Amino acid sequence: MKITIPAYAKINLFLEVLDKRPDGYHNIDTIMHTIPLHDMLTISAVPARETAVTLTCSCPRTPIGQGNTAYRAAEAFCSAAGVALAVEIHIEKHIPSEAGLGGASADAAAVLHGLNQLAGFPLSTATLCAVGGTIGADVPFCVMGGCARATGIGEVLTPLPTLPPCHIVIGKGGAGVSTAQAYAGLPPRAEYKDSTLFATALSAGNLQEMSLHAYNAFESVMVEDSRAIKAMLAEQGAVISMLSGSGAAVFGLFDCPERANKATERLLASGYFAYKELV
Repeated sequence: MKITIPAYAKINLFLEVLDKRPDGYHNIDTIMHTIPLHDMLTISAVPARETAVTLTCSCPRTPIGQGNTAYRAAEAFCSAAGVALAVEIHIEKHIPSEAGLGGASADAAAVLHGLNQLAGFPLSTATLCAVGGTIGADVPFCVMGGCARATGIGEVLTPLPTLPPCHIVIGKGGAGVSTAQAYAGLPPRAEYKDSTLFATALSAGNLQEMSLHAYNAFESVMVEDSRAIKAMLAEQGAVISMLSGSGAAVFGLFDCPERANKATERLLASGYFAYKELV
């Protein structure tokens, strides 16, 4: 049994970091949106006496053991479904790492969906989300996809309408950002922002109104390349230009395809990773 399945990246249209919990995680208020950029996973599984996972990846820097979320997702699925499988996973990477685009979480979600299909759908989507939550904070959203407000550590999901038609451009410099270091660098604050106004503008499909309420707390600790890319996208006419997740990728939302094309060309000419797509 074998399946090839895409693992879609995400962006954060709004991201506030709230209080730190006793378990070490932070509560957040974020709005996440699936984008077309994706890895491709080839997954095979056969019944076995005990579960065994083998993982390979096109990116040599990617861990291939317990340090990989896709590896852990395979083990977690087998445990939750009560099956023993010999699982082989190959990841063809296209989502940049340490970018705030949810690549590792997307891969884990794709493994959960893929194994569930190969096993005859023993688990519901809600159960897959719950299993995903044991692997990583963004995995439940990546299992569900679309657009949603996420609270708690990211596991409490409220579906929202998707973006109105627009062009997304993503840029990233050579350096990645460690999520743990980004959290550690956030300055203490007495007041927090709320995603309600952004969600209202999103529900109205008003990109200009959304731009007034788009926010990412991690922009206070952006690396130099991210700041340069954010400015570059804004200069090229992005309605929204903002860091995704803890970075280092920055996305721009354009209502004009010509401006999106020029922004992509400018990023490439400056030596940055660039990606453009209609969403």
